[in-house]
Amino acid sequence: MGYLFSTLLIMFVLLALCAWPIAYLPHYEKNVYEKSQNVTWERYEQALAEATEEDKRTVHLDFVGYPTEGMKTELTSFAQFLEESSEPICLEIDVEDLKPTGMYTVVRRMETGFSGASVHSKWTPRSSGPVITQGINYDTECYLETLWNRPQAIYGQYYLLRLADGNEVLVLLNDTALEIPRNGKWQLPFASKRYLALAQEDEDYIIDKLGIQTDSTGDIYYLDASEWWATFEDGLDELKEFRIQVMVGCLLTGIGGAIVVFILMLVVPIKDKKEDTLDETL
Repeated sequence: MGYLFSTLLIMFVLLALCAWPIAYLPHYEKNVYEKSQNVTWERYEQALAEATEEDKRTVHLDFVGYPTEGMKTELTSFAQFLEESSEPICLEIDVEDLKPTGMYTVVRRMETGFSGASVHSKWTPRSSGPVITQGINYDTECYLETLWNRPQAIYGQYYLLRLADGNEVLVLLNDTALEIPRNGKWQLPFASKRYLALAQEDEDYIIDKLGIQTDSTGDIYYLDASEWWATFEDGLDELKEFRIQVMVGCLLTGIGGAIVVFILMLVVPIKDKKEDTLDETL
């Protein structure tokens, strides 16, 4: 009996101690992404037809980051990439052409729904110390930092995509939500060309580190396959509440169970001792 109580006590204590990791370390946003409505040519063209003339140039941004169905476009060269403006970019790629950079940026602040993908703080190399913006680093090269900040924000990672002409472009992906296969063909989410707003020294750092090309003025553009879904997907608000419920549930169950087991460990030996005394008397 004592062994059973000891085992239960340890299990409940561990459950309480692991409440935060259980709630925040698993990538529950994968479930949200899988339930997102796919973008089709019919859906996109309907949105385009319903938009005003002024809004037609930005309609494609409303679908950025969402999974697509039956939508495939071609992007074979860096020159073509720079020419793209308001057209959807829906690429089927070979996963071997996609390489993680280890550079992360906030795609959604969980407190506000604000996305940091288009308004960057100073990019800070790990060696020069952190620059804090509203409590967290918007840009970081430390994966452990992205894990630690999960209650406050969801991070996306920049990838390098090699095009047919041999050049590479940056692609921002919600890789905690996406199931990126190890090999073979894979359909990127709905994407759009975006300007990467950084200070000059930070642009120089990224160019030197990754060896990417710029346009004729030296500006960096990237393929955004993240932001609208990350910023406005309603399921992510529900995810925040779900994580809190999981954490509180694990914490209360662990503490409550540990208290009950501890009390039983005190009561049962006393009861057994009284029964032994009575047996000796008889």
